Amino acid sequence: MPLFGNPVDKTRTMIQDAIKSLGASPDAARAGQDTWLVQKGSAAVLVRLVTQDPKSKFAFIQVVSPVMKVPPAADFTQKLLHLNFEMGGLATFSVTPNNEVHLTTARTIEGISPSEIAQLVAQVAHFSDLYDDQLLNQYGRQHAIHAGQKS
Repeated sequence: MPLFGNPVDKTRTMIQDAIKSLGASPDAARAGQDTWLVQKGSAAVLVRLVTQDPKSKFAFIQVVSPVMKVPPAADFTQKLLHLNFEMGGLATFSVTPNNEVHLTTARTIEGISPSEIAQLVAQVAHFSDLYDDQLLNQYGRQHAIHAGQKS
């Protein structure tokens, strides 16, 4: 669906519609300007609309889920690389400068549709909810970031 008019405003509306389609309230999910927080199981998923220019079609949507703190295990990086491969590029684990593991995907807004936005959020939520328990069980629940993970 091409974006006519202000692409950022249209995308903002599509994000809110996508959040509704996933069973959440966009108003309740609002976590800041152009940022929404959606909860799925133990996964907290941030949806951000990132732009420098409000009329830019080169803005992007970033979907991020904090998963855990980095454990001191020697094989942990290798484990994340294997999980990245399993996800087939749909989302990627990365380590932040403050030593947290986040699961992320992003896409420019040009040509994006509401169903694609919902899919981006759903896939990050699914993988985060799936892998956070696996990783915390393997490396220790003391590395949990948020309360939903039952540290």
